[in-house]
Amino acid sequence: QDDHGQWDRPLDADYVQGSCLLLRASLVETVGSFDENYFVDWEEVDLCLRAKKAGYRVCYEPRSVVWHRGTHGDQRL
Repeated sequence: QDDHGQWDRPLDADYVQGSCLLLRASLVETVGSFDENYFVDWEEVDLCLRAKKAGYRVCYEPRSVVWHRGTHGDQRL
């Protein structure tokens, strides 16, 4: 989608990309962690869907900043 400001406020989401997840310890205690049957793809979708099924909210927060440290230096996502 083109960005017309619709991403400027917090939103409920179906899932959040794994590199940007911030989880409560109680969530992991309740639904478990990433399912090892998923490798590299879909594990965050599975976890978020299990969290929602258990009554947790999955949200997007536009004010958050994620820094990715990689082989080509730090990148802001």
